[in-house]
Amino acid sequence: MITVKRYGADHESTLFALIKNEGEEWKSYWGGESSDKYKAALKSSIVYVAYERDILCGYCR
Repeated sequence: MITVKRYGADHESTLFALIKNEGEEWKSYWGGESSDKYKAALKSSIVYVAYERDILCGYCR
């Protein structure tokens, strides 16, 4: 069963691990200074995260 939750700071490290796992084509989101900018964008946006049991499996911004 998938559970959808509103994104918060407690999801940040798990979400960035998921994004990084997507590979180099996502590096503009997780690499270097870009990650700080994307973290700020996530905080100022409406974002939802999806969990299957306790595993983050997706997000929507």
